Amino acid sequence: MHPEQFLLVLQALEHSGAVDPSALRGCSAEEIVILERTHGVCLPQTYRAFLSVMGHGGGGVFDHDHVEADYGVAMRLTDDCRRDGSRKFRLPADAVVILDRMGDHQQFIRCSRDDDSPVWGVNVWDSEPVLAFDSVLDWLSGWGEEAQMAKAMLETMRRRRGPMY
Repeated sequence: MHPEQFLLVLQALEHSGAVDPSALRGCSAEEIVILERTHGVCLPQTYRAFLSVMGHGGGGVFDHDHVEADYGVAMRLTDDCRRDGSRKFRLPADAVVILDRMGDHQQFIRCSRDDDSPVWGVNVWDSEPVLAFDSVLDWLSGWGEEAQMAKAMLETMRRRRGPMY
């Protein structure tokens, strides 16, 4: 992955209104190293780029569907999902959780490639993950599209029903 690819996706999200650039908060290089050491992985470049720009604040991309997709999720849930004996699916040793939805659905990457990773999804009651996105960049673009649709729907509701929404 070239850094330009991530920047192109980010610019497209900003242009569409899915991302508020003033609400972007990235991780430090030291925090990214701590994440890698804590979980014994070498993160793909695309996810490193995401964390460095959006790791502590995604600019609104993940605000619409009861999800968390930040540094804290990766740090907290990766080990939890590896050790939780009540789950049918055990997170692989080279995986890092990158998104959590209401505690029962997680999306994760595998850190076996240097450049990028597919994004996998699994519910707590499932025994097998499913491919959710072909890459971290597709994942970010997909959530950006959902954010854009959610914002448009909310604006429509506000126009029809007033400021309550």
